[in-house]
Amino acid sequence: MDWRAKISPIRSTAYRAQPFRDAIGRYLFFLFAISYFNFVEGISPSWSTLHLVNAAFAVYFVLNTLFLLHALRRPVSPTRSRLAMWVDIAITTLAVLNDPHSIPPSLLVYVMIVLGKTGCVTGCACLARR
Repeated sequence: MDWRAKISPIRSTAYRAQPFRDAIGRYLFFLFAISYFNFVEGISPSWSTLHLVNAAFAVYFVLNTLFLLHALRRPVSPTRSRLAMWVDIAITTLAVLNDPHSIPPSLLVYVMIVLGKTGCVTGCACLARR
C-alpha cells in the first residue's frame, strides 16, 4: 500500500494506474458525446447551438488533457480530483440540458460520476473501488 494512502484522509487508487483510468473514462465520455450530438440522425441540441456544444466539449477535452498531464507529474492530488469532478458535472449538465429526449439517457452519467468519484475522492469506504 502506498504510504500516502495511510496518512491521507483521501483514498487513492494505485497511483500509477490512476491517471490513465481517469483519462480513459473521460475521453470515452467525450467521444460518446461528440458522436451522439454530431452523428446521430434526428438529434440536435435543444438548449443551445451545435457549435456551442462542440466548443464546450473541446474545452472539456483540453481540460482533461491538462488534468492528465498534471496527474503524470503529481499522481495524488485531491484538488485536481475535485476540480475534475466539477468539470465532469458541468459538462454532463450541458449534455443533459441539450439532450432533446424528455428523459435523457445522459442522466445516467451523473450516477457514474457520483458513484465513481465519491469513494475515490472523499474516502467513503462503502463506495470505494476495491
